[in-house]
Amino acid sequence: MIITGCGRSGTAYTAEVLKYLGLDVGHERLGKDGIISWPLAVMPLKESVWGPNIMKVLKNYGEETPILHQVRDPIKTISSCRYIKGVSWRYIEKYIPSNGCKLKKAMQYWYYWNKAAEDVSEFTYRVENLKNELPRIFEAYKMEFFYKDIDIIRKTINKNRKDNMALTLKDMLSIDAELTFKIVRMAKRYGYAYE
Repeated sequence: MIITGCGRSGTAYTAEVLKYLGLDVGHERLGKDGIISWPLAVMPLKESVWGPNIMKVLKNYGEETPILHQVRDPIKTISSCRYIKGVSWRYIEKYIPSNGCKLKKAMQYWYYWNKAAEDVSEFTYRVENLKNELPRIFEAYKMEFFYKDIDIIRKTINKNRKDNMALTLKDMLSIDAELTFKIVRMAKRYGYAYE
């Protein structure tokens, strides 16, 4: 399995779910059965900031291995992305437009990184709907799916999680209206209900 998306989109949670279902899937590292990692959305020539780059991953699992794209509600993700810093931001800024305040950079990251992930992926699914998407995910990898109740896995397992201030579309509109409209259109395409 190879799953990517932007950071703070629940990749650590999905890795825990897949481990609970009996797979050796690494979060930002190679596992016997796969990897879930946000840096895999882009094609760096050298190692990525966290774990192997996509070239090494495809060499390990086979070039025909499908890549899936996981998304999370943009307002929640962007709110959390405001706290990304240091080496992660320096890596992100190599691949996407990034300028302005922290909120604008987080908005740019969500939009452009998800576009990049879409370009390399077979299909996109919402982490909020993971329970219902698991059969389709397993089918993509030609693996047999055995149902287990995943509700026992905590959804807030990211050790870097911070209590985020409430973010609204109005806040985003005040920073960059054009980008906010692009984010809303993309979010609707992913199945999120935004007005």
